[in-house]
Amino acid sequence: MAGLVLGLIPMIGEPCQEMIGVTSTQAWVPVYVLYDPPGNGSNAELSRSGSGEMTITFEGTLSGREVFGAYNGAVITATFATPGELRWHGVVAIPLNQTWEVWRCSSGSVDWLEARLVSCNRHGSGFFAATEIEEYNIWMDNLTGTSSPHGHEWSLGQGDTGEATFTYSGAGSFPVGAGYNISLLGFDFSIRVWLNVRDCSLVTSYVFSNVDGPLNFTILSSGRITQLSGEAFETDGLLLWFDA
Repeated sequence: MAGLVLGLIPMIGEPCQEMIGVTSTQAWVPVYVLYDPPGNGSNAELSRSGSGEMTITFEGTLSGREVFGAYNGAVITATFATPGELRWHGVVAIPLNQTWEVWRCSSGSVDWLEARLVSCNRHGSGFFAATEIEEYNIWMDNLTGTSSPHGHEWSLGQGDTGEATFTYSGAGSFPVGAGYNISLLGFDFSIRVWLNVRDCSLVTSYVFSNVDGPLNFTILSSGRITQLSGEAFETDGLLLWFDA
């Protein structure tokens, strides 16, 4: 009687896995969404304080298409600002050369695909208007006008200006509110990006202006807001946006 060949048949309860292939691609990966404040003349600026590393991780958003992988290193290194004369939400993105393994998996009657990041390297950065990101295969969750339990109200009379600075130091990995789409070996994947900030801070600075009239709005955050002084705030949330 022929002997059994171990490893070809998975044990009961373990998924079957078959590698379809390995492929490389370049994609713009969003790492931060910078929301522009309301008001003609208002603008937002994102900068980094400290030299600690950051990590972005990837999560699949399509049913039956799982994604696994991470990139460690310099993610946000420059300063980015929205224009003062336009309402212009922006997405900070980095171009990554990525190599992926694509696997076909099954367990019982359930089948799915897995994209597993083998390696990637970064070269440069970009800052794109939210209205143009689709051409770079980037998507974002536009939070403008949505609510949050964490916020700070602002009110300005006509002709007044104001400033505010929000510092985020990070405590874990959080979704950046954006992602990107890629095709691997003929299979489409939509990937949500998560960011982990370590030993450094992200500083979002605002200039508020109301040239056209009175201005009333709320700065919202995905985490608790602590007022350190009149214009300086600390936030536990990675995402900052406005209710108007």
